[in-house]
Amino acid sequence: MHADEAILADKLGTLLATGAYPYDPAEYHGPILGYLGWISAHLSGRTTYTALTETTLRAAPAVAGILLALSPLLLAPAIGRRDAIAACAWIAVSPVMVYYSRYYIPEIPLALWTALFLAAVLRGWWPAAGAAAVLMIATKETAVLSLAAAGMAWVAAFRPRFNYKAIGVAAAGLALFLAVAWKWGTLAQSVASYLARGTRGGIHAHPWYTYFGWLVGESPILLLGLAAAWRSRARLGMKQ
Repeated sequence: MHADEAILADKLGTLLATGAYPYDPAEYHGPILGYLGWISAHLSGRTTYTALTETTLRAAPAVAGILLALSPLLLAPAIGRRDAIAACAWIAVSPVMVYYSRYYIPEIPLALWTALFLAAVLRGWWPAAGAAAVLMIATKETAVLSLAAAGMAWVAAFRPRFNYKAIGVAAAGLALFLAVAWKWGTLAQSVASYLARGTRGGIHAHPWYTYFGWLVGESPILLLGLAAAWRSRARLGMKQ
């Protein structure tokens, strides 16, 4: 297994042995992947660290990857059934998605919660949007980037009026689910730690233009996504 998987497997071993996830705001990520691993471990009867196998660990990301491939179906009312099915097919055959869907790290669960968050927002399911946002944050701190990007995209695309009711319901869902899944103090620590590491850099530091280069490398998929988004914008605009 990759070293990242092995470290997170050790965290899961502690969760199985003690019932508590050893979260460190300065390192690693939130507890959701560990709890997903806890479920697959108990379903397979491998409830000790030494009994864990690669299959047991990777089952949760694999299931998340399958659900992620199906998630565009939730957008069918907005983008059309044909486009939704095409998006499902693109995700299902994507080498990146297939690879990371068998990798015991939090990226695929985070992508799944993000997809559910976007679908819930577009369909006006505000409590579900709040719950999905909680799962995103409690899975990996970089969720703040996706949430910020989603907010800016919503304002730029639809220029909506400030909806106090929607914001209130989403905030209530956020508070309710977060109170169960995590502690507010831990969340604050994780955000502070993420900001500190983001400004400090470290071994994962890259030049500012690195991400633009990666996007250019994925330009065919990016252009298809932009075309689909523009088409969907017209449909959604008629419904607002």
